[in-house]
Parts: sequence; structure tokens; C-alpha cells
Amino acid sequence: MTDQSKASPPDEQGTDRAIQTDAPIDWFGTQPAAWEQSPDRGGSIALWRLESRKPAGFTTEPLSDAHLVCVHLNGTMNWSAQLNDRSYCAPCDPNTFCVARAGETAEIEYSDARLSFAQFFLPVRWFESDLVDAASSRCGNAIELIDPMNASCHAVSGLARKAVRAMRSGGNSARLLIDELLIDLSSALVERHSSAVLSQPARGGLSPAVVRRVIDYLQAHLAEEVQLAELARLANVTAPHFCRAFAKSTGTPPHRYQIAMRLQKATRLLAEPGLSIADVAFAVGYEDPSYFSRLFCYQAGMSPSEWRREFAK
Repeated sequence: MTDQSKASPPDEQGTDRAIQTDAPIDWFGTQPAAWEQSPDRGGSIALWRLESRKPAGFTTEPLSDAHLVCVHLNGTMNWSAQLNDRSYCAPCDPNTFCVARAGETAEIEYSDARLSFAQFFLPVRWFESDLVDAASSRCGNAIELIDPMNASCHAVSGLARKAVRAMRSGGNSARLLIDELLIDLSSALVERHSSAVLSQPARGGLSPAVVRRVIDYLQAHLAEEVQLAELARLANVTAPHFCRAFAKSTGTPPHRYQIAMRLQKATRLLAEPGLSIADVAFAVGYEDPSYFSRLFCYQAGMSPSEWRREFAK
């Protein structure tokens, strides 16, 4: 299959997914526009759109098991915040972000709001153990996030936007990508906005037997939503370590490996004239045939129908 470098991959497109019933606390007098929560205590995302000219405010309840990272996507508002011993007051602009660390209470006041922003709930355990292997022993048993308050960071905002696009795309293919991006976002915070003094990352990959076990699992659950935590358990490592080690061993991140396996099977199924494009899409884990067709075209350089006419006997 060929890579169409000028196009945007379909996993960066789509519409907002349905809101789940376990969405975060209603802070703004409205429900979030979209909410994605890992069922395995991984990271979660809440997407908000806020329009209010009148002054308003609220106080948040502290989170005990997650750091909250708020990234402003579009629009502006005037706001002030008091988080424990830190305070800030200024307009917020696109691509700026701030952090409410686990256990902190935030008092927020805002006005002239017309913006969209994303909140990322990142498990504390990632910063207490899973990401420590990328830092030197100087940070001790935990990594302290240093909140620059309304700072601009291309790495953080870029990963945040990719995670939001993956969230909007939905489908069984999005979960692995979201998990990877939230781990990458956490790693970017550790590298650029924490107390950690980084050492050289580990270079080792997974053993061939473990790689084979993971691939066999992906093959057996090809049409299902697979969690990154499931694959990490098979390898008996943490999720952040698994992402690095799997990519080192195969040359491909887990979510892209899954996509390649699905499309490889799709090409075989397209050779069977009795199956419709929708049948093939569903058989390899895509409930939306149009999304499957866009993804197939992005990877193969032609639509499923064109591939069938060209190569099917």
C-alpha cells in the first residue's frame, strides 16, 4: 500500500462522539461537548465549548488520582484562577495550557468567553511509576509537574489537538490512538514542565515471543476495540513502556500496526464478490463504511471499489 503524504489521515477527522453518562463535574452550567473515558483507568478527555459574556465563576473539587491539563483550542476569554498558592489573571489564547495538579482546588472566574478547550485527565500513577523510567533518580519516586499557568508549548498543544481529532473520529480504531497520544502528552509534560531531570530513554524492545503474543492477540480481536492496557498486560510491562518497546521492535506504533492488519484482511475480503464494502468494513472493525473507505484510500491510494475492480479476480 502507498502513503498519500498530502492528505490528512482519516483518524484526524470526524464528528463529536456521544456523551457518556459518567462525564466530569458540570463546572460551566452545561455538559461537555464530548467525553471520552478509558474503561481501564487510563486517561480521559472532555471537550468543552463555552460562550458567556457575563462574569461567572466556580470552584472545582480536587482530583485525587489524576492531574488535569486544560488546553485552549480556539477563541479567547478573560479569566483569573487561584490554585492553592498560585494565581493568574490574563486573557487566554489558543494553544495555551495550564495544569491543576492532583489534590489542588481551583477557584475560577471568567467573562467575555467565546472559546473551545479540552481537558485531559492524566492518571497520577503514570507520573509516579510508569514515566519515571524515562527520568533520572533525582526526581525520587514521583515526578512533580511544574505549572507555568497559561503557557504556550507547541509539543503540548499539538498532541492535545491530535487527541481531540482522534476522539472525534470515533470507532474501534480510535481507542489505541487516543491511549498513545495521552501517554505522549504526559511524556511531553515530564520532559518540558516537571521536576524530572531526564536521562537517555531505554533502547530495548520486546522479545520476539512477546511481540508474537501481542500480534496474535490483535489478530484474534481484529474487529474489536482493543485497549492499550490489554496489550501492555500481555507484555507484562506498563503502558508507556509498551508503546516505546513495541514501536522499537516493529518500527510501528500499536495503533498503526492494528490499522495495517485490518486493511490487509480487508484486501483479502474485497476479493470475494459476495461481500459488500459495508460487509468488509464491519468484518475488520469499522462500523462506518465511509470512514473505512477514506482510511483505505489514504493507505492504498485508491478506494475499496477501485481496488476490487483492479485486483479482484
